[in-house]
Amino acid sequence: MSKKSAKQGSHYTVVVIYFNTWLDFFCMNLFLLPSYILSVTLHKEYGYNNRANLIFLRLKMNALNLAIKEALLSAGNTKEANKAYLEFIKANFIIPIEQNTENEEPIVLFLQENDHIFLPVFTEISYLNSWASEIAKEIKLLKLSGVDLLKGLGDNVTVCLNIGSEIYKEFNPSEITRMRSIVLKLFKK
Repeated sequence: MSKKSAKQGSHYTVVVIYFNTWLDFFCMNLFLLPSYILSVTLHKEYGYNNRANLIFLRLKMNALNLAIKEALLSAGNTKEANKAYLEFIKANFIIPIEQNTENEEPIVLFLQENDHIFLPVFTEISYLNSWASEIAKEIKLLKLSGVDLLKGLGDNVTVCLNIGSEIYKEFNPSEITRMRSIVLKLFKK
């Protein structure tokens, strides 16, 4: 890959898949979102049944999603969880807000259940578009850094990251508190 096409904070993974028919390929790989596929290379191999195909998919995953995936796979390992928290702090987010906000303060969309608030937050526009397809004309977008997002969150807020994606993650209030303490430590240095 040339340096021109590589973005800072992006990670690339090559997936090799063997399949006999295109139907087999699509049935096995419904989890692949088009936004993750960077390139596809098809090779024909003649193995035991003279029909095997080999496909190389180059997939993109941002640093936060990769860190979350690794933390989930490590079953809550503290080191991996802290990496995910650090990537959250460094990330940029897209937050849906009300379209008809006349005052200068944006009004974010959220779900409230009793005293608990769930805030939808996205790292990729494709995730937001999938989630907001029915209300797209009624919302605007607010872009915030992880630090600014953490500063603006109240108590009892759960951040719902990339709703509907395969790396969906809810950051509960105790995780938000943990990330705020990391931010304080970073700025004290």
